[in-house]
Amino acid sequence: MRLAHGLTKGIGPYGRREQRRGTPSLITRQVAEETDVIRVTLRMAFHRERSGDVLQILNPMAERTRIEPGCLACNIYQDVRDAGVIMLEELWRCEAEMGRHLRSEQYRNILLVMEMALEPPEVRFDEIARSTGVETIEKARLGAAEA
Repeated sequence: MRLAHGLTKGIGPYGRREQRRGTPSLITRQVAEETDVIRVTLRMAFHRERSGDVLQILNPMAERTRIEPGCLACNIYQDVRDAGVIMLEELWRCEAEMGRHLRSEQYRNILLVMEMALEPPEVRFDEIARSTGVETIEKARLGAAEA
């Protein structure tokens, strides 16, 4: 569902309804199916009244990150039940390109945003070796019908 300012409502990786800025592309899914992809997830909690300021800082950074070599996607999520919870998700083609990004001056600004959080942020680096789509649902449902 598309909302104002390019936000999309959906279920986030933590099982919460979230709004997402940006749309993962088909190409991102295809690359994830062909090779290992690294997903970086930063989940941060701020005072609700600070979330607008945080988004104003993160949005331009996400735009710049999307055009970096090796970046497959960069999305910002905001929890619709708790506007103070913001998640930044990045997908990288390889560890070397991700490492270059982590050492950049731009990433230093992301670290400063993380320091503004109310509690230590959740930080995850996941290697995705395989990714499937609706065919997994079809397979499971057809298998259940045959049993």
